[in-house]
Amino acid sequence: MIILLIIVQSAFGQSGSIQGIVIDGNNNPLMFANVILQKNNLVVVEIKTDSLGKYQFSNLEKGIYNLETYKINYSHKRVENIIIAETKRVLNIDLPESCYKTVEFTIQYKRPLIDFWNTTQGTIFNADDIPRSPHKN
Repeated sequence: MIILLIIVQSAFGQSGSIQGIVIDGNNNPLMFANVILQKNNLVVVEIKTDSLGKYQFSNLEKGIYNLETYKINYSHKRVENIIIAETKRVLNIDLPESCYKTVEFTIQYKRPLIDFWNTTQGTIFNADDIPRSPHKN
């Protein structure tokens, strides 16, 4: 029984973690930035940073991982060959602003007076209006 407990404890005890903060060029935390953890070029998990720019990946198997971080209006950053052992790894990431900015714009549309494609528009005729209509039928 004791041997089984030791084997189970050693099997579950071999995990590591990565945590850190994603910041911008002014050392301000970036909330809701995307952080992707990959192993062997396959996505293990993707999360978003919290309101303080913090992220954390727990219970990771030993191995070598890659970490990608991106956010709109900021540069994409990839950190490769992160070795995970049985320890906690702290990795803070600096994302500088991108030279490409999103631009906000407004589209204005005026509804035409007569909709050529809408064939349901029409006029209601009474019996008195029929003799005055161009078709008179």
